[in-house]
Amino acid sequence: MNKRKYVPTYLAIICLAFLLNGINFLRNDQFVLAVGAWLAGILLFLSIWGYLKEIKAYLKVGILVLTIFTLYIISSLIWAFTAQAVYLFVVALVIFVTIVNVIIVSKLKELLNVL
Repeated sequence: MNKRKYVPTYLAIICLAFLLNGINFLRNDQFVLAVGAWLAGILLFLSIWGYLKEIKAYLKVGILVLTIFTLYIISSLIWAFTAQAVYLFVVALVIFVTIVNVIIVSKLKELLNVL
C-alpha cells in the first residue's frame, strides 16, 4: 500500500464506524449520541477530503476529532476498570486504537506543517 494511502483509509474506516454507530444509537432512542456520531463521521469525511486536497482547515478538524475520540476511548477503558471486570481483548483493542490514532494524528500534523 502506498505510504500516503493508509491515512485516508483509516479515516474512512473510523468515519464509517461513526456513521453506523449513529444508526445504532438512533435505534436505541439515544438521539444526542446519534447526532454526535453523525457529526463526527461527517467531520472525519471532511478531514479525508482535506487530506487528499491538502486543505489545512479540514486537517485541523480531523486532528481534533481523532484526539477527542482517543480521549474518549481511554476514559471509557478507565471507567470499565471501575465498573466491572475488563477482558484482555478490550484492553489490547484500546491500546492498539490509541497507538494508531497517535500515528495518524502525527501524520496529519506533519502534512499540516508542510502546507
